[in-house]
Amino acid sequence: MEQISLNQKSWYRGLKVFFVLAFLLAQCVGFLITYSVTSEKVSFVKCDNGKEFENPYFYADDKEKLALFKKCDITAFLLQKSEVKGILTDSQMKELGVQISQMQDNGSLQAEMQLAIDDFKEKNADRTPSNNTTKSYTVEELTKLYGHDFNDSFTVAGSDSHWVANFTFQDKDKYSFVMKAFYFIPSFFIVNVIFWLISRTFFYIFAKEKFLKFPLK
Repeated sequence: MEQISLNQKSWYRGLKVFFVLAFLLAQCVGFLITYSVTSEKVSFVKCDNGKEFENPYFYADDKEKLALFKKCDITAFLLQKSEVKGILTDSQMKELGVQISQMQDNGSLQAEMQLAIDDFKEKNADRTPSNNTTKSYTVEELTKLYGHDFNDSFTVAGSDSHWVANFTFQDKDKYSFVMKAFYFIPSFFIVNVIFWLISRTFFYIFAKEKFLKFPLK
């Protein structure tokens, strides 16, 4: 039976509608399955200086938060530990950050970097009386100053020192847009191939056509 004859059959026209609906449904199911696979989120740490890195879970322990503070910005970490009084300007902070980064790249010990920071502060910090007194901040001031909730604060173990974290915990997609596309495209083509094979099988049986039809002679 040729396709022209089949087109005159009501059951065949109904079958074509069912075939198209089944095809669209299969594409939707494939899309949903792929979406569920690629929609996974991962936890990561976002540092105030822009650096970020994956973190398997949200830390709650102060000791671990201290390690993250150090990982985000070793200069800020050591400045917090410094007992030398005084305030550095933004340009001095940048200069010190470059110096400490170079020392870190050269494999310097933490004690050596701490000495370098203390020496830098001794030489350059503004040590007027107003800068030597500890300022008390309200929760609102701390939130505004550090750009995130004061709940991101923690106490250094073994001391009364209260630090505000230089990082926040966030979530982001595990897969980038390009990686997601690599999952969606195969799903789309797999469904197409399956339904193409179904259609060719149907015409091979009912229309007596060759299973593979190519325009080549």
